[in-house]
Amino acid sequence: MSLDDSYAHVCDQITQTGHPVHLIAISKRQPLEAIRHIAELGQKRFGENYVQELVTKAEALSELNLDWHFVGHLQRNKVNQLLTHISTIHSIDSIKLAETIASRAQRPINGFIEINIGGETSKTGLLPNAIKDTLHACSDMSSLNIKGLMCIPPPTNDITEQKKHFMAVADLQHRANAENWYRQPLADLSMGMSHDFLVAIACGATYVRIGTSIFGERI
Repeated sequence: MSLDDSYAHVCDQITQTGHPVHLIAISKRQPLEAIRHIAELGQKRFGENYVQELVTKAEALSELNLDWHFVGHLQRNKVNQLLTHISTIHSIDSIKLAETIASRAQRPINGFIEINIGGETSKTGLLPNAIKDTLHACSDMSSLNIKGLMCIPPPTNDITEQKKHFMAVADLQHRANAENWYRQPLADLSMGMSHDFLVAIACGATYVRIGTSIFGERI
């Protein structure tokens, strides 16, 4: 399937859900030519997992005015390199990281709190019982705007298991809003990738992060 066809297919699948969902094209390890091609088809939001790769691509494609999202694990000592190039960080996994972002941002930065919803020791992200305190702390950071919660559930093709994890994140969002854990309601959920994004959308995702289904396998 060509890039044109794969991108159109993903967009059609999202449209057919009937839900207002933002597509982030994950361009990790994809060449500049492929990113440029997808951008020329109308895609503006792109996501990267590594700081240096995002910076390099953002600078090389600066004339396209793309909206870059960072979705990987972020070390505090790399925040400065990243901030001038991105609008949104999907992987805030500690109060200290949030404080670093807020203190160094020269303009408002959007963020998502990453939840380790499966309790996996191999993954970063906060456990659900740490979300309340983290959101309370972030409420005082004026230059960091927390839009919602993000997750990468344990990998599985079992739709029931996928739904269980996505609904657990949606339930946390509802509780956070009902109990005013943050200074304003959390409007968004960043969840769902190539193998499970339709289930994520059905569970309330407003941002999906799709790479392989658009670009094919990574180089």
